[in-house]
Amino acid sequence: MLVVGLQLPQAVHCYWLSSSVFALAQNRALSTPFAREALGVNKLAEATREIATSRGGGSEHVPMSAKVLELVKSAAKARADSNNRLAVNLLLQAVRADEARSSSDADASAPIRGEDLGKAHPSVLFALGQTYAVLKDWKKSALAYEYSARVEPDPSQRSRALMGAGVARARVGDLGMASEALREANRLNASDASIKVALASALKLNGDPERALEILREAAELQPDVEERYVKPLEQELASRTSA
Repeated sequence: MLVVGLQLPQAVHCYWLSSSVFALAQNRALSTPFAREALGVNKLAEATREIATSRGGGSEHVPMSAKVLELVKSAAKARADSNNRLAVNLLLQAVRADEARSSSDADASAPIRGEDLGKAHPSVLFALGQTYAVLKDWKKSALAYEYSARVEPDPSQRSRALMGAGVARARVGDLGMASEALREANRLNASDASIKVALASALKLNGDPERALEILREAAELQPDVEERYVKPLEQELASRTSA
């Protein structure tokens, strides 16, 4: 690397230095209790741990009221029209419908309250997590998905909610909790290759490429194209590290 670096323009070294310093500062800042509390990472972590230790409850079907169903249908139409802000407002109304709140209380910018989410229908929460993800509001997306997983009795749908939560957590940089959520999703639905790929990605980013490779090989047995797209590139990357 030293020989290569000597051949490069000086401006490249300025970029490398500033980029590395910024990445190190960001990593250090996010590891402090103050930053994690300010960003809500600690509260999200507690929610995921509760979900991972629970196993769902209730019957195999959660009934949905007519009012909530109409709001969900309207939200789906808004999503189809690419009006995601309206979809969020409608879904927040559906979340709070059981408390008979006025529609003026449902605002896309309003904070999500645990007491509201804990009483909402799991399908409404799942749709809310999806919509927040489209808007790239990853923190709210993770929270909605996690509450959906908490109240969803169906293991397959619960695994999808946990996958969404894991991806959202990875987006906010909480790779440890992302891995936890995705491990639980994989436990609930070990036949879904997409969950395994997401889990492998989180593990690799979290500094465990060897375990990531094991998970990807499992995914390749379910979905052959994973071999070319993910397994071989990671094998080559690990081989190059070893030879270096």
